[in-house]
Amino acid sequence: MGCGKVDERPLPSLLDQPLPPRCLTCDGVLRPAVVLFEEMLPESALAALQKQVQLGFDAVLVVGTTASFGYILEPVWRVRQAGGSVVEVNLQPTEISPLADVLLQGRAADVLSQLVRHISSD
Repeated sequence: MGCGKVDERPLPSLLDQPLPPRCLTCDGVLRPAVVLFEEMLPESALAALQKQVQLGFDAVLVVGTTASFGYILEPVWRVRQAGGSVVEVNLQPTEISPLADVLLQGRAADVLSQLVRHISSD
């Protein structure tokens, strides 16, 4: 698991070194600050999400998930009930797909890059 220290080096400098990138303190493998497959959302992030869910959303963008966790499904259901918009980006349809106003099928990196280019060109 490593020492848990946050590495502040810019990503490009890490990628110029032998992979996988290593911690300068403990020599453990660095990990991204994301929830990886089959990991639980950290408690602090879950609490922050629940607070935002209570406030409500106008739209939800769901990207690259099997949508098998309640904390992913709940914001989608709430937005639909409130008349908001749901956009899903995924390789394959999920439990959320029937609720989505827009389903963008493909790799998240590809679809989001195209989406950003499209939005930026307006």
